[in-house]
Amino acid sequence: MAEIKRYPIVRHIRSDNGFHLLHFKNGRLKQSGRGLSFWFLPMSASMAEVPVVDQSVTFGFQLKTADFQDVSIQGALNWRVVDPQRVAERIDFSIDLARGVYLKQPLENIATQFVQLAQQYADLYVNTTPLKEVLHIGPDRLRTTLSEGLTAAQTEAETGIAIVSVRVIAIRPKPEMEKAMEAPIREHIQQEADEAAFSRRALAVEKERAIKENELKNQIELAKRD
Repeated sequence: MAEIKRYPIVRHIRSDNGFHLLHFKNGRLKQSGRGLSFWFLPMSASMAEVPVVDQSVTFGFQLKTADFQDVSIQGALNWRVVDPQRVAERIDFSIDLARGVYLKQPLENIATQFVQLAQQYADLYVNTTPLKEVLHIGPDRLRTTLSEGLTAAQTEAETGIAIVSVRVIAIRPKPEMEKAMEAPIREHIQQEADEAAFSRRALAVEKERAIKENELKNQIELAKRD
């Protein structure tokens, strides 16, 4: 955030390189740029400071699949301001001219909008897809759906914000459903293990029989010589 130093008449502001500062004087934009540092008169000035480095938003919600099964989805997305002036026109990034902190909560506002949009696009996909398909190919397809939907929404609305990346961390059914779906897999693995054990025992019996036959042949051969 901006660092503001107070003097009897004027003040000095210094913004970090990761922020775009907009200086308005009597309602008109006087200067705008990244990492600015300058003197100003507080009585006629107002400032907006927009972050221009990547920001991260996490999301998590419960949805219902096409076959009426509940799934929980967790993920995250990264976004970045590409047009600070346009963003400042839509969302209030004004800062306190005494402390250099936001007067409102612009980043939380943007995060809420992204979470709501992500849930909307995720629900459109999950609600029309059976549970097994959601779990087997869902993460990749859901990631694509969210990325395309969120990017299109920002472009169409001309928000001045770009989506950098979208990640789907986990898609999980209810615990009892997860156990039910794992049961056939566990049974199949156990069956393969039992078959492997039976094969090993059969091979051991066959080797033992071959050894005994060989011993018997040797005994018969020795008896013939005698």
